[in-house]
Amino acid sequence: MKKQRELPIELEDDFFFSRSKQFNENQAPLSTLELETFPYFHFEMYFYGNDRLQEYPWENPGKYIPLLMKKWEKIREVLVGKFSKREKELKSEMKAGIALFFMLMFWSNSVPVELCNWKQKMDEFHAKPVNGAERLQFIMERPYSYPAFRQIDELFTEQCKQYAKMAAIQKRKQKEAK
Repeated sequence: MKKQRELPIELEDDFFFSRSKQFNENQAPLSTLELETFPYFHFEMYFYGNDRLQEYPWENPGKYIPLLMKKWEKIREVLVGKFSKREKELKSEMKAGIALFFMLMFWSNSVPVELCNWKQKMDEFHAKPVNGAERLQFIMERPYSYPAFRQIDELFTEQCKQYAKMAAIQKRKQKEAK
């Protein structure tokens, strides 16, 4: 059984969590059993709660970004199937996809997710998609629509390219410094 803990201010966002200050760790943005095994914003809960872990994903994005992408591919497959069948029950998968994108965006810029002022934080990032904040705002206003799905899918692709570009530049700089 998971415990109740205070929801950190940095993670306050009505889209993912209710306004109650107590966060039930079972309250994930998911409902299907397979998707619930991934801890959305779990690392941030520890970080903002001043609980130290051995490693945070944003400290080693090269290790964790591929895991996010694998998870997105699984969710994407489910969503493609549901949209092609015109199913209406896709709330948990879209919320999971949006949560994953937040994690990808922040972690690839080596910082923990901060939902309470994500637009301002995104403006400061070096690796980000063109018009990323505006596009993400569009998605969050219409999260269960097909255009939102297409947009989040494109954002994943673009962010991965931006991250790969940034990682390659950093690697080249390290080589040149030796």
